[in-house]
Amino acid sequence: QNAKDIGHNQINFHRTIGEPLVMKYADELGLYLYEEPGAFHAGEQYYEVFDSTFAGDIMYEKVRRMVIRDRNHPSLVQINLCNEDNGWNTLRERAMIMANKLNNSVIVTNTSAWSDSTNHIRPYESSIRSDLADWHTVEAEDRFQESDLKSHSTSDYENLRHWGEVRCYTGPPNWYSVAKLRSKSGTPGYDENVYKPLHDDILDYFNRNNLSTNGSKVISSPSDVTTQAGRGLMYIDGRLGQIIMLSDAVDGYAINGWSAGPQAAEVIPEEDFNWESAITDEARNLKGVASDFAYWVRDLQIAIIRKNGKYFKPGDAGEFDVHLINEGRIPAGSYTLSIRVIDGVGNETAFQHDVIVDVKGGDVYAQKFIESLVIPFDASFHAGHITVEGKLYDGTTVVADGAEQVLLQNRPSWQKDISPYNIAVSDWAAAKTAIQD
Repeated sequence: QNAKDIGHNQINFHRTIGEPLVMKYADELGLYLYEEPGAFHAGEQYYEVFDSTFAGDIMYEKVRRMVIRDRNHPSLVQINLCNEDNGWNTLRERAMIMANKLNNSVIVTNTSAWSDSTNHIRPYESSIRSDLADWHTVEAEDRFQESDLKSHSTSDYENLRHWGEVRCYTGPPNWYSVAKLRSKSGTPGYDENVYKPLHDDILDYFNRNNLSTNGSKVISSPSDVTTQAGRGLMYIDGRLGQIIMLSDAVDGYAINGWSAGPQAAEVIPEEDFNWESAITDEARNLKGVASDFAYWVRDLQIAIIRKNGKYFKPGDAGEFDVHLINEGRIPAGSYTLSIRVIDGVGNETAFQHDVIVDVKGGDVYAQKFIESLVIPFDASFHAGHITVEGKLYDGTTVVADGAEQVLLQNRPSWQKDISPYNIAVSDWAAAKTAIQD
């Protein structure tokens, strides 16, 4: 359900045979599945001999039983022999051919790794092909990288293109909810010691600061503390999805990290927590707000991409690309694209750009409408997040929309906001300058 809520259409059984109960619910929800047998990775030194060993016989039988057990699940669309291991031998070849004969409705792949020529058998075919490019772009950073706005793009229509593992960002588990769930169940588990102290600290902080009545009211319960912190993860992973969807030649991608495993402080050193890249935590709570993620991966949207940074001052100009993502949602034809700019306090500015555009439709899932839209940032724009808003009209009906934001520093625009107040600054030169500005 989490996967559906964030706008994704598939999850992977990564390096393991799938759990039948998950497959049952995936069938009912209309969620696609990708399955691996696990344990096929045997090291490069075994590529030539693994197929003639007892271990090789076990792997062949393991794959055979997996395919037979799961072939009647309509949710299953891909069988992959091995993660990040593009080795090839007669065992791999025999296993792929056998899997295809037992279930020819799915794509069977040798690996998901780093290769422009991955061996695979496509649905309703029987020959092994190599025109599949699958690349893992696993990197961990502490925040969204602007360079990713130009990443994961290809114009290669000759090969299938799949990004098998994309990046590796992180967000906090909902320690409060995990510990509360375990205490209510009466079976705290072997790693309750990891969550209970953090549960207690969050509850204490929430109560001492009266967060249910003070402040923005965004945090209304202790569990909201980490959920709000996790919104950064949802933005980053959602934005990555949007960027990949902008490349029409790309056939699919997988965010690297879905469900977390049990943590133990003595096993996972603190410095390694940045690899805790799951979108859901140990109790299957989404780490952030689902709608934050879903906004960016809508299958019909105007996608506006900032090109020359995200911080600006009056007199600067922002540059933007404007795209359409349309996965079979609206037909080909002539439409009106309208661009407006909203300033930092929600006022619509004088900027407007309207143009007639040609939507290709059909199996063209992404197209670029505007290569470079230049927007001057006027001194009359109030500081804050400047929202560039796009709407696609069919006549007078809005059929698609989307937005991009940049941050404008315009201190004089705050004059009316702060004029009713008496402000004192002590021993902080930068703050004094900001107020004077």
